[in-house]
Amino acid sequence: MHRSIRRILAASAASAVAAAGLVAGALPASAATALPTDLLRQLVVEPESNSPAYSRDYFEHWVDADRDGCDTRREVLEQESTVPVRQGSRSCSLTGQWVSYYDGATTANTADLEIDHAVALSEAWRSGARSWNADQRRAFANDLDSAPTLVAVSSASNQAKADKDFAEWRPPAGGAATCRFAVEQVQVKYRWNLSVDTAERDALAAFLPSCGSSPVEVPARAAVPAPGGGSGNQGGGGDQGGGAGTNLGDRLSAGRSMSGGQWLMAPNGRYGLAFQADGNLVAYGPDDRPLWHAGTHGNPGARFTLQQDGNAVVTASDGRVLWHSYTWGSGGSVLRAQSDGNVVVYRSSGGPAWCSGWDQGQRAGAGSRGVGLLGR
Repeated sequence: MHRSIRRILAASAASAVAAAGLVAGALPASAATALPTDLLRQLVVEPESNSPAYSRDYFEHWVDADRDGCDTRREVLEQESTVPVRQGSRSCSLTGQWVSYYDGATTANTADLEIDHAVALSEAWRSGARSWNADQRRAFANDLDSAPTLVAVSSASNQAKADKDFAEWRPPAGGAATCRFAVEQVQVKYRWNLSVDTAERDALAAFLPSCGSSPVEVPARAAVPAPGGGSGNQGGGGDQGGGAGTNLGDRLSAGRSMSGGQWLMAPNGRYGLAFQADGNLVAYGPDDRPLWHAGTHGNPGARFTLQQDGNAVVTASDGRVLWHSYTWGSGGSVLRAQSDGNVVVYRSSGGPAWCSGWDQGQRAGAGSRGVGLLGR
């Protein structure tokens, strides 16, 4: 999350400018790419924990997920060969050519290679995987759906890396290899809702700008709990409460609440919805520019809830309703922070019931029930 938004979460919002609101026909948006630094800002920063103690046995691998008779190791080798692979004489054996990007070593001998978890299993455990169930840990350990998670590298470089993070180890090949490693660390931690500690975050934040400003793939979120007490869901991160200062993913489902210091982040990391410590609900854009707010600042201890009836409501600590979206009667609704800059309450039927009135960071509509927008 952007650093200045973190400050906003601990203070009052900027002053409001009354304007328009509801936009009919808003559609959910998704973005395939984002800057690595934007993905990094979405990662929860917290100290690592090894309680309970890590065991490699907690992560079942390698498995044959597609039941073709060959395990994950063999699948990765097939994917990463720089030449077309040929089936060997033994079941699942193959011939090909591989380059270990960590150190530049090349080989045609699969015995020279190890399949590395870019974010090591024990690093993942300390960064949040200790709260996962066995199925989720097995899915992480055998993740073939997102290329950065698993990589074929030389045995020597894999042993040297061990369970170190970016603050502790970098590929000896340097240059483009280090940039790739830094980006993939962020992508894997984003995909699997894993936290970074302060040293790791600072090392990545200092290094990534040297790799240029090209966007990278935003991997799909895995269905795992978020660090800090939140929980994950398919396609968009957590939607349940966690501790103060928690990224709850990109959506809030009916019956769920946010307290001061929590936020939703759009999948592309450029837009979000923050519920501040002063009780104000604020949508923001790139450079932490406020786009809309509920005008409920000055109410510490307030709570924001998407009720079971579909109404989004900010209530004061004494139970007074401070703001609501006028969308009751829509059970099963979900509120989403979208990658086009809009915050939308969707009915269970999929149609929009309310939105903050922004699309691609532009003012998108007119006239509704006192919903406030903040200008540029």
